[in-house]
Amino acid sequence: MAKVKRVHFQVPEKVIADQLGYEFLCYCSISLYSAKNEELSFDFAGNSYFEANLLSPFGALIASLKAEKNRVELKNVPSHIEDELIKSGFYKVLGEKNFEAETEATIIDFRKFALEDTASFQDYINDQLLAQKDFPILSDRLKKSIIKSLLEIFNNAHSHGKCEFVYTCGQFYPEEGVLKFAISDMGVTIRKNVNDYFESGSNLDGDKTIEWAVQEGNTTKNGKIPGGLGLSLIRSFLKLNEGSIQIISSNGYWEEKKGVKFANTFKNRFLGTIVSFEFNLNDKKTYKLSSEIDPKNVL
Repeated sequence: MAKVKRVHFQVPEKVIADQLGYEFLCYCSISLYSAKNEELSFDFAGNSYFEANLLSPFGALIASLKAEKNRVELKNVPSHIEDELIKSGFYKVLGEKNFEAETEATIIDFRKFALEDTASFQDYINDQLLAQKDFPILSDRLKKSIIKSLLEIFNNAHSHGKCEFVYTCGQFYPEEGVLKFAISDMGVTIRKNVNDYFESGSNLDGDKTIEWAVQEGNTTKNGKIPGGLGLSLIRSFLKLNEGSIQIISSNGYWEEKKGVKFANTFKNRFLGTIVSFEFNLNDKKTYKLSSEIDPKNVL
């Protein structure tokens, strides 16, 4: 009988939505290349903080490992992190522990959505994200447009990424006045899709392919069906809101914060795509679509 291979990952002291946090997820992601019927452990000894929005890609990673018949164990999880995993629904969705728990008011639930769950995804975005009491005031039309923009990301994960599921999670941080939320999948990366779209031999790095994909009008879809990442409207909103967006796919990292763009490449690759948002909840302005403004009322 063949000996079972054991792979150990040490979770850093802090896992947050910065380049080091994403580097850790990329490093873990390389285990997906060949891991089948193996034992993989994530050791949380020494970890003091794990941002809830990053449970989205972390959960997507664990689900993919389990789908390949691997045994995944979370070890030495501190009590406050355990509490986060319980209250977010992370354990329940991934089948780690079978029990119900009270939800945490500041947490946007960890959820797993299949392609046919479009209506549930829209309700989730409306009820748990946009309905947060401190979220900037939006007109009904703008709110529907933002939901449509996020739904485009959801649909592209299935159509471009060819993945079975999309994973989401987030949290509202009252003291900081921010809301962080991420959508992740373990499908075909943006880098592969864009390089395949160009002539054979194209080998652009992940950051360059993400930059191409976020440009309005660019798409790897054929025919008359609109494509791209569907981020034009939400990027415009985040600039005014002084929020940010991060996209991680393959070895690419792309960020736009307060309208300023930054891109980089990682040593390792994330075998899927993460789109993470940070909304500024200290923003007391009221927002509406430009088409809703009566030019007669503008001085």
